[in-house]
Amino acid sequence: MTGTVFPAEEFDAEAAAAGMRDAMTGFGTSEEAIISILVNHSFEQRKEIATAFKTAYGKDLIEDLKDELGGNFEDVCVMMLASPRETDARELNKAISGAGTDETVLVEIMTSRTNEELDDLEEIKEEYQNLYEKSLAEAVADECSGDYKRMLLSIIK
Repeated sequence: MTGTVFPAEEFDAEAAAAGMRDAMTGFGTSEEAIISILVNHSFEQRKEIATAFKTAYGKDLIEDLKDELGGNFEDVCVMMLASPRETDARELNKAISGAGTDETVLVEIMTSRTNEELDDLEEIKEEYQNLYEKSLAEAVADECSGDYKRMLLSIIK
């Protein structure tokens, strides 16, 4: 299986960072410009754009996007700048935090991996620890119960 997003052939991280800044400066935000920049670059290029943004403007691109955007659009834009494992860790946290547990998200992320992808769970656990200063196992143990909790903890271990 191969992805559908390919690196932009003529890539200029500084120009793309300036485009992101322009899209968020002034009256209103140009969602179209943000979409155009994010979807036309690979994940690796988006990381370079975020670095160029920080270098040029002294600001974190993700934080600026959070300040300017909202709702699902904000979520998607932020996820496009995060690694797949970081996104999984954030989604797991969202699924087990607050009232109730979104079991569908937990099952999707933790049980739908192929054998080759099981190594991803180790990276997800590391990201979770880094982001929330708590292990994924501790969070699941605190928020889940019964056989479901035991199953999830077995997968995590």
